[in-house]
Formats: sequence, structure tokens, C-alpha cells
Amino acid sequence: MKKIYIITVLLASFALAWVMPELYKITTDEAPEYPLSFYSSVADKFCLFDFGSKGLIRKDLDGNIYTQKEFDSLLPMIYTNQLVYDSRLPKKIKGIDVNINAIRYENFSYRYKPKSYNKPSIKLYPLFESMSARVDIATPSDV
Repeated sequence: MKKIYIITVLLASFALAWVMPELYKITTDEAPEYPLSFYSSVADKFCLFDFGSKGLIRKDLDGNIYTQKEFDSLLPMIYTNQLVYDSRLPKKIKGIDVNINAIRYENFSYRYKPKSYNKPSIKLYPLFESMSARVDIATPSDV
């Protein structure tokens, strides 16, 4: 009888350990604070976005903080279009010629979130800056 009790307690604790984090996410409506990180082929280290109380901070694992332009230069495979627009794309990285057509052809990413589908969408149509210094369109700060 004691073995059955111990097995039941162990199974219940494993089940709760598996279910409780998901229940916490559902009930608190807080976004997880996982850093978005990339490997820099220029600096040979990981660079990350830290979404802190001060806003978006671009830094590396050594704690060095970078401006947006410096961060673009550290990650040329991700910010290729911006670097081409600013004429800052390097000719070589670690002795290998940088070919913009190869980067555009081979660099592809697709984000898929199952929770985003079959979800009501909010009809919000913000105005975007048409002559910003960035290639990408940025969401206005008041949205």
C-alpha cells in the first residue's frame, strides 16, 4: 500500500511540474523574457536583444552595448538590405567574399506561431514614416 502511495505522489508531482508553467503563462498574461540572440560572424560572439525596462538594448555576451548602426554592422547576414542601403556592407568577412545575391538567395527565415492563427485580429492601421533612415518600416512609438 505504501508503494502505491509513493508512486501516486511521484506521478502527481511530475504531472504538476509539467502543467504548472503553462497554467502560470495562461493566468498571468506575461510575455516570457527570453533574449533574442544571433551569432555575429564579424565579432565571433553572440549578440542579443535585451527587452528590459529601458526598452530595447543591443548588446553582446560581454556586456558591450551597441547602437543600432553598430549592431547592423555586427550582423551583416541579417541586416544586409540596411547595410547595402547605407553602403556599409563589408567586401569580405573572414577572408570570404561577400556576395549580396547569394545572401539574398540563401538567407531565409519564416516565423510560425500556431497561436497566431485562427485568432481575431485588431483592425489597427497606423501611419508609417515614408522617409525614415531605415530600410524596414518601423511601428510608430505611439502604437
